[in-house]
Amino acid sequence: QRGPLRTRQHDHLQLGPRWNVTQRVHHGSRVGVAELVVPEQFRADLADFVLHPAIIDIGLCFAIEQVPGYTGDTLWVPVSAQSVTVYRPDGANDQLLRTTVIASVSPSSSEQAGFATLDVSFVDPQGRTLVRVEGFTMKRLDGPLNLDQHDTLPAERIDIARPITRGEIVFRHNVDEGIRAAEGADAFERVLTEYRGTEIVVSSLDVLGLRTQMDSMSAATARAASAGSGVSFTRPSLDEPYLAPRDAIEETLVGLWQELLGVSQVGVHDSFFDLGGHSLIAVRLFARIRKLFSVDLPISVLFTAQTVEEGAALIRSLVPDAGASAPTATSLPRQYEYLVPMHPNQNGTATPFFLVAGMFGNVLNLRHLANQIGTDRPFYGIQARGLYGGAQPHESFEEMAADYLREIRMVQPRGPYLIGGFSGGGITALAIARQLHETGEEVELLAMLDTPAPAIGERLTAVDRVAIQLQTLRRDKFRYPSRWWQRRRDWRRSRSAHHDAVTNDEGALHNAEIEQAFYRALHKYQVQQYPGEIKLYRPPEEVAFRLPGGRRIDADRNFLHDDNGWRRYCDRVDVVNVSGDHDSMVLEPHVRVLAPHMRAAIESAEDRSRSRAYVAG
Repeated sequence: QRGPLRTRQHDHLQLGPRWNVTQRVHHGSRVGVAELVVPEQFRADLADFVLHPAIIDIGLCFAIEQVPGYTGDTLWVPVSAQSVTVYRPDGANDQLLRTTVIASVSPSSSEQAGFATLDVSFVDPQGRTLVRVEGFTMKRLDGPLNLDQHDTLPAERIDIARPITRGEIVFRHNVDEGIRAAEGADAFERVLTEYRGTEIVVSSLDVLGLRTQMDSMSAATARAASAGSGVSFTRPSLDEPYLAPRDAIEETLVGLWQELLGVSQVGVHDSFFDLGGHSLIAVRLFARIRKLFSVDLPISVLFTAQTVEEGAALIRSLVPDAGASAPTATSLPRQYEYLVPMHPNQNGTATPFFLVAGMFGNVLNLRHLANQIGTDRPFYGIQARGLYGGAQPHESFEEMAADYLREIRMVQPRGPYLIGGFSGGGITALAIARQLHETGEEVELLAMLDTPAPAIGERLTAVDRVAIQLQTLRRDKFRYPSRWWQRRRDWRRSRSAHHDAVTNDEGALHNAEIEQAFYRALHKYQVQQYPGEIKLYRPPEEVAFRLPGGRRIDADRNFLHDDNGWRRYCDRVDVVNVSGDHDSMVLEPHVRVLAPHMRAAIESAEDRSRSRAYVAG
């Protein structure tokens, strides 16, 4: 194509003549090359810019058309970039008037996923790199934009009758309620005085109270609250068209989904996760299924049966006469007790990656990471014993590791192994790696996702406690007494709500029991020196207080270390900084920063082991 050209992104934006820079575009498989030239009448702009903003805007976004399944029907917007490197070339700015842009699209990008990640290089006519942007992530905006009478988007592309989504309802409610001027000024002052590199949310709602209330609220209470507010959530815009249930089992499951998810219309092809499903809803869903069909299913089934149609087919296979009640529950024939295959289609040539879930043993929050690592690689989550059902949790990390390892060897009898653990699961991953080393097996990768090393001899002294209170007083000033009392009240409320959420809830995950067993195991665990390398992925430190001797602690009084304390047990600790916080680093959108790092480490480890095998062979 020759230009000046318009990309399909232009259909959703009002760009002035300065942005008519695209002269030529070549499209390949997941790779695009564009020649961009600043219009003659705007070349004086370069007196203020190293690279013209139009060059950057179009250069970063033109390759979105290389994303598999891209239709151009909706706008894609920038979310984040993993790194940006600017190289100032020698010579005059005239060299920056004509730029070649080379963009490659990551394998995890697709129209269906709604996210795309690109690596983009801006090159001058002499072949020198001007700017290199890695991990540039864009998100698809679902639904049309709100346009006014001056906008030029064709009227036939505006779906005025589209029902608003659940998120839009909440957003409009918050806008209507708003934050009063005095509250806004107070919030602004608190942000300026309390900001310590963490993410801060300013809301007109009691976020902590709302979260704990929703965690402990039963499905019936949630329905009553929704009905009382007059809010009815319609089916959001999904890739799959709506298809009504076709038999009694599908009708029953659709009714359960609508009730528990709070969606008025569920189709048999709709994904549980796309409709906002999460682990708390999942355990209630499977408890109801057990009552209605006498079928005992683990929530990990959601990785292979995400839709009503797939769930109904599974129930039919277990209970041929599903209309009649069985005297005893039928259990799903399970090949694994702990391993959860998180990719249904697995490549027989790629080395599997095994990731131990966090302290509570639930793998559902790892599905985003599994998808971003790539569906071309076998990815297994490892869930805790006792997560559901009547089994008792493990009481030691050595016992956990031994049981998990038996199932790992069912998938991969011999090494080299790729092992990882999220949060507290990293300690179990370390125990697995040690047991493999003791049997002569090779661990090519041991990855820890913000796992803290067990604290030894780190205790707050009286001097430390005085320093904490002085820093708090200096920060809060005359608000110190009221905020101290508020923090105390919130702490008690959160503990009470957490207890209510994990007890006396039929079918609930046994979070409290697993947490207590984890701390008992941690108390008696003796960490031994590890002979390999630890690859540690960690978000920015959230330093709450600085103590004498250069020590730091977070808001929960945990001591902070640049290596999470692991170098005392391992000489080789490679620390990789990622975005988000401890919980959100594995969730959207932060997982799109973490995943490329982990994918590169996995592929590098696999290449090393194959090279050694080739030389030995």
